[in-house]
Amino acid sequence: MATLNLHYARGLHAQVRVSWLSPVKVRRTMLGGSRRMIVYDDVEPSEKVKVYDKGVVWILTVRTSRHRNRFIEPET
Repeated sequence: MATLNLHYARGLHAQVRVSWLSPVKVRRTMLGGSRRMIVYDDVEPSEKVKVYDKGVVWILTVRTSRHRNRFIEPET
């Protein structure tokens, strides 16, 4: 079993997972974008290519807080 993470220019990321130990053989390729997703399934007898009107939008939020230094007396 292996997972391969690939990072390309322009923010393109790919993940490849393979397992010869899995009892279920899956031969599926998924491409996801901001508007649609394409799924190619080699095992499917009909409709090998499916297009889904679903996408991903990443929203990054940053939360900041003040840092406080408090002196704690050591126990004697």
